[in-house]
Amino acid sequence: MTTVRLPDFLIIGAMKAGTTTLYQDLKRQKAVFLPNRKEPMNLVDSNVLSKRGRAAYARLFQEARPEQLCGEASTHYTQRPAYEGMAERAHELLGDQIKLIFLARNPIDRAISHHHHQYLRREADSDVNQYLLQNDYPVRVSQYSMQLEPWVTTFGLESILLIPFEHFVADRQGTLQQVGQFLGIEVDPQMVDSKRTSNVSATKRQIPAWIRFAGQTSFTASLRKVLPKPLYTRLRNMISYTLPPPRKATFTTAELLREQLEPDQHRLEQMFGLEEPLWDLGATVEKFRDS
Repeated sequence: MTTVRLPDFLIIGAMKAGTTTLYQDLKRQKAVFLPNRKEPMNLVDSNVLSKRGRAAYARLFQEARPEQLCGEASTHYTQRPAYEGMAERAHELLGDQIKLIFLARNPIDRAISHHHHQYLRREADSDVNQYLLQNDYPVRVSQYSMQLEPWVTTFGLESILLIPFEHFVADRQGTLQQVGQFLGIEVDPQMVDSKRTSNVSATKRQIPAWIRFAGQTSFTASLRKVLPKPLYTRLRNMISYTLPPPRKATFTTAELLREQLEPDQHRLEQMFGLEEPLWDLGATVEKFRDS
């Protein structure tokens, strides 16, 4: 009889805070199994609790070896209020022993990067200032204490590993060891490719949406492995595109973001009992003084 596997841990966000890079670092570890598709988002839909939904979720992990920990990474799990109820579904489906990993980036920088992400996907125009004035969603996603509240209420602080993005990018090997200790597994820091960072929106060529979706299927994943790298690169460059850099955020926009985000940062620090501030948002705003 085949053993049904479901996640032992979740990487729950935040968006634009290094989750893809951490996903890739963990995927190289022998003790960990992660699906080929990042952002499966199964817990977003309440149908995951049905017999069919549970079976579909389990299929993501059917190739895991018995000794491996299973996990998945979906930043939509901390994108309230667009998506709600994930913590409660996770508890009902996965039990109360699940481990949760949350990467948190300087919230002002993250909100601006959120716009860049949308712009490069042609889902926003180039003016970050107008975008952030007209859309509160990037600010909501950067309000980390609010995003984590259901997870803390449901699973407790001891189930959550909070990783500052800035610490992660400065020491990926050390962060991987920290994650291994949290998950209770042995990791090999030498497997981290420190020269490679995944999903850097500001520099990478963009793939049309329908191809991005197709690129996560088993057929195209196999094609990527079979084609010689020069040919694959040539094909990618033929179908991808680049856009001019977006307009820079102004000092006024950065100051408005600070006013919106600083109270939540303080709540996050209180939530986790931190004695030192995670970020100096005043200094962050000053970077935009001449913008």
